Amino acid sequence: PPMYVYALVSTSAPLAYRYIGCTDSPHQRLSAHLSESAAKKVRDWVRETLRSGHLVQMVELWRGADRLEAEEMERQTIADYAALGMADLNVHGNTVAYAGHRRAIRRGAA
Repeated sequence: PPMYVYALVSTSAPLAYRYIGCTDSPHQRLSAHLSESAAKKVRDWVRETLRSGHLVQMVELWRGADRLEAEEMERQTIADYAALGMADLNVHGNTVAYAGHRRAIRRGAA
C-alpha cells in the first residue's frame, strides 16, 4: 500500500499543522488519533477542538510507495514545520529524531 505523510489540523485553523505523522492506512490512523489510544497531548488537543465545536482533519502532505522514504519525509516534515512553530503535538520536543526513534522501537532496537 502507499505510504502517507500527513498533518492533523483543526477546522478552526486549517493551515496550522499541529501534528505530523506517517501511515499506510490514513482512515485507521485518524480513528486512532481520535480515540482514547492517542498520545496524551494529541488526545487533549482533540478533546478541546471537539469541545469548541470544531473538527479534527487529516491533510495529506506527501504520498509514496517506499516506507523508508516516507519515514525520512516524515522526519524532515516534522523538522520543517517545527521550525515554523507548528507540529507542536509531536512528542520529544518536535525533533527530527522522534520519527527515527519510533522506527527503532518498531525494529526492536530501543
